[in-house]
Amino acid sequence: MKTEVRLNLPEIIRGIEKVSGRVIRAFTFDVVDRMKQAFALPKSGRVYKVSKTGRKHQASAPGEAPAVLTGFLTSSILTDFPKQTEGVITIGAEYAAYLEKGTSRMRPRPFVKPSIGGALDSINKGGIVGGLL
Repeated sequence: MKTEVRLNLPEIIRGIEKVSGRVIRAFTFDVVDRMKQAFALPKSGRVYKVSKTGRKHQASAPGEAPAVLTGFLTSSILTDFPKQTEGVITIGAEYAAYLEKGTSRMRPRPFVKPSIGGALDSINKGGIVGGLL
């Protein structure tokens, strides 16, 4: 008895793109969730009175993700999926890069790189991919 298996490359590619598209979406949303969770963590920077509202605010210390004061940074984080296998995270707050990398007068308050690293760790442990396949 003879058995023949024919592989249809276009069909295989479509299947791979479908699965990888789900992984890209899950990864992109995981990175954004991690950023927003990092903003909400307790901070250990200086405490000061906000001039407009009079309420006390605790800033982030160097090395911590930024503290939330107005919520603008958090709400400026948007996702887009221009192609099935492409995810884009846009951070609209113009000061985001200064927080992430620091300046000559302020040490970094990273939130992008640690979030990507955490999402990559999750993929390597099967956390994201394991739930999708």
